[in-house]
Amino acid sequence: MFLVLSLIIYLTLNSIYDKETFNTMIHGFKDLNIAYIFIALFLTCLYFIIYGYYYSYTFKVFNVDVKLPKGIFYAMVEFYFSGITPSATGGQPVQMYYMTKDKIPIKNSYITLLINTLYFKIAIIVLGIFVLILKNDIILKFQPIHLGFLYFGLICDILFCILLLLLLFNRKLIKKCLELIFKFFKKLKVFKKYTDRDIDEILGDYKEDLNILINNKAKMNYSLFLVFILRIINFSIAYVVYKGLGLSGYSYFDLLAIQISVQLAIEMVPIPGGSYVSEKMFFYIFSIVFSTAFASLGMLMTRAFLFYIPIVVLGIIIFIYNIVNNIKDFF
Repeated sequence: MFLVLSLIIYLTLNSIYDKETFNTMIHGFKDLNIAYIFIALFLTCLYFIIYGYYYSYTFKVFNVDVKLPKGIFYAMVEFYFSGITPSATGGQPVQMYYMTKDKIPIKNSYITLLINTLYFKIAIIVLGIFVLILKNDIILKFQPIHLGFLYFGLICDILFCILLLLLLFNRKLIKKCLELIFKFFKKLKVFKKYTDRDIDEILGDYKEDLNILINNKAKMNYSLFLVFILRIINFSIAYVVYKGLGLSGYSYFDLLAIQISVQLAIEMVPIPGGSYVSEKMFFYIFSIVFSTAFASLGMLMTRAFLFYIPIVVLGIIIFIYNIVNNIKDFF
């Protein structure tokens, strides 16, 4: 899968950057304020720290103790495996695998991960609607095809939220979903001691666990608030890159609106990391906001901090984590 992702990234960048564009981009690096690179890296790190805290906090609703470092690891796993699989489908099953290895009850991890996905979708839908209403001047500059992707993404996310609610409250669908997840892991020859167990036994009194969520509305609302913070941190990187290139004329909220629009458009695209579609949209939109000389560089740097750098770094961290834990299991 990582090789497929690498090929997609190579073909994407090769289709966007010709020799002249590449030379222009190299000259643009000279005008880059290094301090803003560190700010962007700080925001990227802050994203995973708060994401880790989100998991630690949310699991407390079920009286499951998840330390902050472990929460950060779960966040890394979600980002990495969602990033290398089409439509971000791989993150949650692999998270469930690691959570189960850490003795977290499957029914608790299932609910938490569904709520997490639902909250991320709710956040992008709400932010997207605000952009459409409040920043219409930015949206009017989009080409029809980009507007099409934007509205298509919004509709798909709303429909996906409905599906998630069904998967959360319909026990038959939950059971079917878990059967598919276990079947997948059984083929990989992992998770075996759990796939052979009766799913009804694993789910236990699932309704009681849902009632715990309903009775802890304040805590769950705070979890949703944390997700909004995560989304905004992520979407703020475009503005950091913009200022790092010494540009002005557009506000923080303009760049935030653009980043939200692009993310909304690509989230349901069945390509790992939304590659190609994301780059194409960034390149066109940044050509409007950034000066011509900085459009390519701005797009590349924004995508680097949002996707390329985390994917590479997290892939290495997860690889090392697995090696260390396999050695521990051996002894």
